Amino acid sequence: MTLNSKQQGYLQFVQRLTESQRQALLEILEQYPNTMEQGESKLTAYVTAHLGSTIDLESLKEDITVQLPAHFVPQSLAIVDSIPLTQQGKIHRQDLNNYPWQFSEQSTSQDDNIEDDFVAPSNELEHLLAQIWGDVLGMDELSIDDNFVEVGGDSLLSIRILARINKAGYRIEPEDFFEFPTIRLQAQCLQKSQQQSQQQMDGEGVFDLLPIQSWFFENIKTRPEHWNQSCVLSVPDTLTYASLQVAMQTLLKRQHVLRSCFIEVDGSIRQKINHYDTSKQYIDFMETDATTDEEALASAMEKINAINESLHLQNGDLFRCLFVKTAKPETNLVVLVAHHLLVDIASWSILSDELEHYWQAAQQQVVAQTLPLVTPFKYWSQKLQEYAYSEQLNSQCDFWQQQVKPLLSTLPLDFQAPIDANTHGNQQTQSFEFDSLASNEKLQAFCNKAHTDVQTVLLVSLSFVLCEFCKSKDIRIAIEGHGREALFDNVDLSHTVGWFTSVYPLLFESHPEDLKTHFTQTQLLLDALPQSGIGYGILREIKREPSLQLHSSSEVVFNYLGKQLSSAKKEPVSVTQIDANVGYARSNQAERAFILDINVRFIDGVLTMDWTYSTRLHKQQTIESLAKRQLACIQQIIELDIQPSVSTQFDLADLDSDEMSKISDLLSGLDDSLD
Repeated sequence: MTLNSKQQGYLQFVQRLTESQRQALLEILEQYPNTMEQGESKLTAYVTAHLGSTIDLESLKEDITVQLPAHFVPQSLAIVDSIPLTQQGKIHRQDLNNYPWQFSEQSTSQDDNIEDDFVAPSNELEHLLAQIWGDVLGMDELSIDDNFVEVGGDSLLSIRILARINKAGYRIEPEDFFEFPTIRLQAQCLQKSQQQSQQQMDGEGVFDLLPIQSWFFENIKTRPEHWNQSCVLSVPDTLTYASLQVAMQTLLKRQHVLRSCFIEVDGSIRQKINHYDTSKQYIDFMETDATTDEEALASAMEKINAINESLHLQNGDLFRCLFVKTAKPETNLVVLVAHHLLVDIASWSILSDELEHYWQAAQQQVVAQTLPLVTPFKYWSQKLQEYAYSEQLNSQCDFWQQQVKPLLSTLPLDFQAPIDANTHGNQQTQSFEFDSLASNEKLQAFCNKAHTDVQTVLLVSLSFVLCEFCKSKDIRIAIEGHGREALFDNVDLSHTVGWFTSVYPLLFESHPEDLKTHFTQTQLLLDALPQSGIGYGILREIKREPSLQLHSSSEVVFNYLGKQLSSAKKEPVSVTQIDANVGYARSNQAERAFILDINVRFIDGVLTMDWTYSTRLHKQQTIESLAKRQLACIQQIIELDIQPSVSTQFDLADLDSDEMSKISDLLSGLDDSLD
């Protein structure tokens, strides 16, 4: 979880102030205590005109919006004859504050009629971004001033958008994406991609594992070679087996990680990426009399299971493709199977997009348009090895040590089963939906008002309910992140296939029967989370930080997958299923690393929660009770009167708590004024 863009901008602004500037800010707060009262604060710009000239407030507003981050755009513009000054020549704020014409009728308030807020794209770049945003978000109409997060965007979707922008011949830095979260602002940031004459970086050879891969080998001891993910593609009826062969060859040459194997070197497992082997067969073929996608998939299940069981960690057979030809060409399928060590959920959209790109060129018998260069998975591993020993990362140790403190209790079980009972063969998944589309709209509205995000609401509700269940004041939850954070300059992972996932523990302290306090404390914890949690795995698995080695592991893992569309989405090639359980994707004997596994996503605008558990440890009614209690807790949260807040847990060491509190009040007040 990261700070929302407004909070992040405010805190960065405060951190850049000199000591004297901060003191001046605090003096202003002391002098004008009433300016932050709820409902009265507005960010106002006072404008004077040159002699003989006039001011077009609408044009001025547009210029300001382009040049400033959204959180610095004034809510009101006031035209004044002159700026009042003190005897020392400084702005006389009291006199300025008392101007009767302070708030012009030409207001930039966001409370205007919603219909008036729609602004259509006006140039080529804005039209390009609107098309890309619309395809990925599944929206037909977007205003160029719509905020990415507020229309349902999340970090996983941003990766897809960045990849599409690059494919179109432009680029925007990943760290700029949420700093400039509208089409209008991003159009100003777009840069024409530079044609790179140098060869693609070397992606072959032997290198160290990423933290998540190290975690895998530490925890999955039984049949680790059978731990896969699958992706089913509904493909055009014109796709031929020959075209698919050509596309797969090109894809395997481009995405180095698909040629991986895992070997032991000096007692440690390492990853090795081999040269492309033209003699290897990566595509299987089958025919069926099926006439629908569902029938085709059912007919192919035996073949899919055989592929799942055939992958081999040492010899490099970890990625396979199955072409399913049916009695009706429009129901043909392509099934991709990969070991989880090679892919994550973001990888599937990259693979399907690039595979389509290459087979279209093969069918048309033309040379495929060159795609942006791929940052090799190997290069990311090498950069993390260097970063693991940096001073910046070492400064996070104190935070993570707090998260691995001993727990007061453990998760209650319905059955006292042996340790090997928690296997994939014994697992079951229960799915639950949050009421209706209307309820989900209320959830998003609450997040916008409270300047928080959906993941925060989910974690507040989950931790609160689990503490109730454990009859404990604390619970540790392992959080999954996408792990593709922008840690280094000029490193773009939006086109790179691989398993980047970060998993990090957070210790939530409950406040029984006080949900509002629990929300506030959880928000502070998440605000203080450094670099979206990616540092924990680097410190523990690469640096082997001693203080993070010996602690009880989390019993619950949570993964917020963001917004997903059903098979009716717009892309010509529709990913009808991204599911780790297509066929027997995991060995029945393989260990489950957690007792409860909770995955949450929006599917066509409806919040859907999957609770996975072992039937040897918990009853179905226990899981249903917990999930329904969480849904009820979410409903309680969105009814709370939560005012925007800013964390005080930041590195502003030269400010005492009283000063930081005052600045926090100011920032919260600014947030209120921008609602």
